[in-house]
Amino acid sequence: MTAAPDGAQRDRGVMSFEKPQKGNPHRLTVNQHIHTAHAIGKFEGADGCVEVNRVATGEIHRVHRRDRIFCARRAWDERAEKGYMHDIEDAFHAELVRVQIGGSGARDHNAISRYHLLWALRHRYATATPPKQSWPGLRLQPLHGPGGDPGGEVG
Repeated sequence: MTAAPDGAQRDRGVMSFEKPQKGNPHRLTVNQHIHTAHAIGKFEGADGCVEVNRVATGEIHRVHRRDRIFCARRAWDERAEKGYMHDIEDAFHAELVRVQIGGSGARDHNAISRYHLLWALRHRYATATPPKQSWPGLRLQPLHGPGGDPGGEVG
């Protein structure tokens, strides 16, 4: 992991992320799962791990479902993580449970499709390189005043 000029962190050569405040007082999720740990856990062996095959190298590893290989570093905001994304995950997990216990009836294709789209978008957010654009006339200023106090004068 390396620090970028803007203070963001670079992780595994993918999208940068902004570290939370010291001590993470707002309890922000830093390691966000691209595919939920609950769903990954459905493939665990007796050792509590899943098999990961790195196609590029042909290496096979056994890792825990909470391993960082399945995570992005704050690639989307906390409101999305705890809000609509959580609702989509819950509906999909309910469908997994229904199938696992042998439930009958129509599948919830909407829940499955919404989760699949969420999974694809998360992967894109996690692996995308931020565009290198400049906006003529735009001058970025800190959101906090001197000493990090909100509402202070912006220099």
